[in-house]
Amino acid sequence: PWASTYGSYIGTGWRLLTVEEWQYLSSYAGQATIEDTIGTQQHGLMLVPDGWTDTLTFKPSPNNWTTNSYTTASWKQLEASGAVFLPCAEDMGMYWSATQDGESDAYYCMNFSVESIDANTSATRTTPFSVRLVKDVTETPTDVEEIKNYELKISNKILRDGQIVIVRDGKTYTMIGTEVR
Repeated sequence: PWASTYGSYIGTGWRLLTVEEWQYLSSYAGQATIEDTIGTQQHGLMLVPDGWTDTLTFKPSPNNWTTNSYTTASWKQLEASGAVFLPCAEDMGMYWSATQDGESDAYYCMNFSVESIDANTSATRTTPFSVRLVKDVTETPTDVEEIKNYELKISNKILRDGQIVIVRDGKTYTMIGTEVR
């Protein structure tokens, strides 16, 4: 099934966001640039959590890459506060949703560039757009340290015999989601 194909490679419970979820997130989105220590710039879309009040460091939907411009260090602070960055390629980002549109198409959301943010466009499912997987959780931690600890409980990445494996819920998986016995 389209909605769970990508998540099945990572493990149980991972999925793509629906069109409705992407549309909701678009109201908390703005174009942004993160610059690393050697001056390389990555354009993308910054999403902030509900109730975000830090208007000094983030302006939603500015229609340019420079209004929300951050160094790696300043970005790490924003990320610790719950902000998410979706990178784009060649100044355009396109991320799939789980929502199908007929037999061979699906909606891709977010679709963003310097000019606009759109959360409801359809394309054939063979088009190579990006994915952003999410996992529903039953208990949602609110404190940053709780979130870090919660994520560690869900999975641990370890090196075994020269390969990175993921340990989740007592089972070990390869990076493509195959269980190691």
